[in-house]
Amino acid sequence: MNEGSSTCPFCHPDGSLFENELAYACPDRFPVNPGHLLVIPKRHVADFFLTTKEERAALQSLLDVAKRHLDGKYAPSGYNIGINVGVARG
Repeated sequence: MNEGSSTCPFCHPDGSLFENELAYACPDRFPVNPGHLLVIPKRHVADFFLTTKEERAALQSLLDVAKRHLDGKYAPSGYNIGINVGVARG
């Protein structure tokens, strides 16, 4: 995937559902709800705000793909989309 840390859970993902050149989407290992997905840049970055404009576009593109997938599979009544940054990120 990339040259990030061997201990980083996002650098060597299992079970990627969707991907493009710069990002991938996979199920969360500890889902809050059915269909809970993570959309992650392939380049190892510690902070969303360090991603490039191209990486952000790739992330948004996969978010659109994931929404269509989730709409078809679960027909949710809504979405919660968040970005975790920093030590207190959750």
